[in-house]
Amino acid sequence: MSYSFTETFSVEVKAGIPGILEVSTGYSITIGEESTYSLEQTDEITETLTTTVDVPPAKVVNVDITIGRATFDLPYTGTVKITCKNGSVLEYETEGTYKGVTYTDIKVNTKESDL
Repeated sequence: MSYSFTETFSVEVKAGIPGILEVSTGYSITIGEESTYSLEQTDEITETLTTTVDVPPAKVVNVDITIGRATFDLPYTGTVKITCKNGSVLEYETEGTYKGVTYTDIKVNTKESDL
């Protein structure tokens, strides 16, 4: 979101004797403000999946591990409301897409054989 505001104040004064001498002077001031705001939020979650594989003496164990993974896009709309210290309120609409990922349980298949 961004906004800008400018205001100009100017004064001009003319004085003189018509047809003989004329003098003019002036003053002008412009003030302004411009701001840009942005917001980005990232949430990070660590998931740990563990499993135990026993290997007997004089054996070889081949392990096949499968972990499911699902991604999703979740559209959203909302209203952002900002209340300033002076009591003024800025309100604007927002929309976007939340992009997420999740993991399912671990599946372990083992195959034991002799050395």
